[in-house]
Amino acid sequence: MTKPRHDHQVQRETVVKLVMHWRREPRELATLRVRRKPWGYDISPQPIEYIKTKNIDHLLYGPGPTIVHGETGVIMSLSSSPGDYFGPVGYSGLDSMEYLDRMIAERSIPPTETIYESLNQIQNEM
Repeated sequence: MTKPRHDHQVQRETVVKLVMHWRREPRELATLRVRRKPWGYDISPQPIEYIKTKNIDHLLYGPGPTIVHGETGVIMSLSSSPGDYFGPVGYSGLDSMEYLDRMIAERSIPPTETIYESLNQIQNEM
């Protein structure tokens, strides 16, 4: 059985480009970090060794994923704290665009920067 494909306004390649700049990694490695989800994209902060092997000897504790809203492009970085992961609107329950909208709205300081603004800023700095 194949997984359903989620069509987002934000293209995966756009997210990969941002990760290439943020992490200063080649496309091949940046692509491994970006996972398509029903609500957008998940960017892993873990070392490439962990992403490739899932060997917990390479797992970092502390950083959480960065998520990108698939429709608006809003970027939100999370930690691995219990509040961010298991809280009332934590990452562990993130399964839909509606849930992500609620997560964003209920942050103490809601994220407003979009992937497009980040990429424009990067281009202006070059």
